[in-house]
Amino acid sequence: MSQCPEKATLLDALAEFLLTEVRPYVRTEDASFDVLVAANHASILAHELREEDAASRAQLHRLRRILPDVDIVVDEAQGMNGRRDALRLLNAVLVDRLRTGGFPTDVQRAEAWSHVTSGLRVTFGEASGLPN
Repeated sequence: MSQCPEKATLLDALAEFLLTEVRPYVRTEDASFDVLVAANHASILAHELREEDAASRAQLHRLRRILPDVDIVVDEAQGMNGRRDALRLLNAVLVDRLRTGGFPTDVQRAEAWSHVTSGLRVTFGEASGLPN
């Protein structure tokens, strides 16, 4: 059974198709520019999908390290959707433990808060003034 290409790969192929197969046959400069813009948008989306994928993998790794007793199986066949589901569950456990004081040591609690602040820093930027 063959697997479908990833979304980012499809977007890369779309951008290349637009540039190499469509744009040469477009007759007006305005339409040619529109094709160029569409190809650029596809490339940007592909890049953003890859960035999101890398970030979700890193977050999943950190949460598994912080919550080693929580057994979450990630369905890699679902790709990002499988990781999102796992991240949603792990983050819910993390929130619950932070609320209830469910980390037995100060080191574990500090690591959990470090994860939270690093996520906020990514979301709101380094200029957010969040502690390191």
